[in-house]
Amino acid sequence: MGRSKRIAQFSDIKDEDIKAGCFEFEYNNSIGGILNYIFKLSPVYEGYMLFFPAELRHCVYPFYITDQPRISIAGNLSYLPS
Repeated sequence: MGRSKRIAQFSDIKDEDIKAGCFEFEYNNSIGGILNYIFKLSPVYEGYMLFFPAELRHCVYPFYITDQPRISIAGNLSYLPS
């Protein structure tokens, strides 16, 4: 996101720290510390699917520089081996 597209709400935040429009996972490391992994989304990822375990804590941050709707589809899958 270039500085020309920034809105006042983010004026004091570094570009790399803005989470608007991002998808984030939160998990515990091997010694119990909380870690986050952020996917910085862009139009390049349009049409992709992301599969992850249902127990994995996650969140999606809203976009602030577009009026276009975000379409998210969520569900649970089960694998039953034969």
